[in-house]
Amino acid sequence: MTRVTEGEAADPARVGQRCNTLLGLVPAVRSGGRSALNEDLRAVVGLLRSGVGDGAARMDERQGPTELTCAAAALALTRGRATDDRAAELLRRSGAYMVAMGEGILVEDPRATAPSRARCPPPTRRSP
Repeated sequence: MTRVTEGEAADPARVGQRCNTLLGLVPAVRSGGRSALNEDLRAVVGLLRSGVGDGAARMDERQGPTELTCAAAALALTRGRATDDRAAELLRRSGAYMVAMGEGILVEDPRATAPSRARCPPPTRRSP
C-alpha cells in the first residue's frame, strides 16, 4: 500500500478499486484463511478496510453512489463479528440513489452519460 493524500483517498476510482480487492478477500475472511497466514490476512484486510472506510466517508454521495454502496458491502462482509456503523452510514448516504426493482435494488449513478429514467413516471396515455 502506498501513502495517499486526502483528495486521492476520496477518489471514487481509488475507493472502488480497494472495495473490489476487499470483496475478493471475503471468502478468506469468512473461512478464517490458512492458520499460517491469518496474521497477514488480518493486517491486509485491516489496511484495506481503513482505506475503503476513510475514502468513502470523505466522498460526496453525488460523486459516486455506486462506490459508496460497494464500500458499505465490503465493510459489512469483512467486519467479522462486530457491527459496522460506517457501513450503515454509507448505505444511508447512498439511499437516495437506490431504486427497488423486484427483489433487488439498483443504484443510480448521476455521473452516467444518459439521463436516468428509473425515477421518471411512465408517460400518461391520452384519450382519443
